[in-house]
Amino acid sequence: MQGLIELYKNEEAQKIFSESNLLSLLVHELSISKEKKIYENNELVIQHTKSEETVCYIIDGAVSVEHEDAILYFMGKKRFLGLESLLFQAPSHLRIKARGTTEVWEFKKIEVMTLLMSLQEGWLYGYLITQNILNKILGNLQFMHVPPLERGQAMLRELVMELGQKQGDTYHLSKQFNYELLTNYLQVSRPTMKKIVTALSEERIQLGYRKKH
Repeated sequence: MQGLIELYKNEEAQKIFSESNLLSLLVHELSISKEKKIYENNELVIQHTKSEETVCYIIDGAVSVEHEDAILYFMGKKRFLGLESLLFQAPSHLRIKARGTTEVWEFKKIEVMTLLMSLQEGWLYGYLITQNILNKILGNLQFMHVPPLERGQAMLRELVMELGQKQGDTYHLSKQFNYELLTNYLQVSRPTMKKIVTALSEERIQLGYRKKH
């Protein structure tokens, strides 16, 4: 497998076997069952054994990927869910929840796997998706060795750049990313979280749940 991967430069492989190209392949393939669905805030998109049956692509919105009481990472639009274990036989024990109204394409996993395995290099889609997720998890683990205040600022800054919206010269993160959720994700105390929010506000980064209406 590694020998085949080395045939491609990383940038070339990421472009050819991108998640947007995979979506196009699935949507236009007549043998693949597909359906658009909308999940509301905090609603389960994928959980446990369902993840072995369903593959989703986020059209709009965001999700949190959780294990037990921990939030491992967040995913935004134009990303696939449910292909993380494509190369593994062990069942997934992740919970994936919508954060805000989230629209997805939903596919049957067995059909997706059958199609990809029928293609000469179809497995590369799953491999690259898995690698991107592993890089995200490893990045978060590395942050855990950084002091809480610095860690929280860095992780929240990355999250806002990925999932936030820019309005003028200010970035906003939607109100669904509330104080409790972010404190859990950043693994910091509430007093430290308050300091993080204050520091980032000076960088023109605002959290939606703090905005006054």
